[in-house]
Amino acid sequence: MQYRKHCMLALLSAVTVLGSQPAKAMCLGMYHFANPGLDVVKSEVQDMMGAKRQGEVEELVAALAKYKPTKIAVEMPLESQKQLDTEYAKYLSGTHKLSINEIEQVGYRLAARLNHKKLYSIDHKLDLEFDAPFKFLAKNHPTVAKSFQEVISTIGTAISEVDRKYTVPQILSIYNTRESELQNHRFYLEMAKYTDGTEYPGADVLATWYQRNVRIYSNLRQITEPGDRVLVIFGAGHVKMLNELISESGDLELVRASKYLPKAPIRKLPIDL
Repeated sequence: MQYRKHCMLALLSAVTVLGSQPAKAMCLGMYHFANPGLDVVKSEVQDMMGAKRQGEVEELVAALAKYKPTKIAVEMPLESQKQLDTEYAKYLSGTHKLSINEIEQVGYRLAARLNHKKLYSIDHKLDLEFDAPFKFLAKNHPTVAKSFQEVISTIGTAISEVDRKYTVPQILSIYNTRESELQNHRFYLEMAKYTDGTEYPGADVLATWYQRNVRIYSNLRQITEPGDRVLVIFGAGHVKMLNELISESGDLELVRASKYLPKAPIRKLPIDL
């Protein structure tokens, strides 16, 4: 009798867990407001600290607040959590002026608006050895190497054009379409096509990129509890893989950022990739 009672309690406990509200996660693909020129693709963006762009950032934050996130995860290394806590606390106390970084401009503002006590760092940095595939292509496929350099330049020009024409919410609506996610991802897939059977530099870059994003996803899982509504603010290049991992997890519900952004004026950057 005691055994049956124990089994029933265990079953009821399992049903309670299964019946609990699933966590939701929404990934917002960003571009770098500071534009420090550290990425492979170089572009020019408007002054994010000017009155026009600051008003647009406030508009973006108001739109994201409608998602009602319970936690905000950002593109800072896991080991930087203490630094993130310190800087955000200073911002809340009025002793820290927001920098141009999108983590602060969007993340801090939104977290403060929602009375969050902290943000969560979930990034995992891994070096991508882009020099290796570019050197390999220059040696073995010079025509392809030239095309790659032209594509990189064209992407930078397209990003700058989009920045000139649209508001911050509109720009992010473009970056967060399914078409843009795939367009971004294909840059890595294209490099992986080239090998001589002994060297796989492009495939190695792609594998490292996957590894980084899977580890980011793993860090996301560590902060996510049943019933949470997590907002993940990361570079747009990460979003396709993170969205796939979330939607295929079986216990997380993916919320598309497009639900809280204006209708995208174009579906992807105006280039073929």
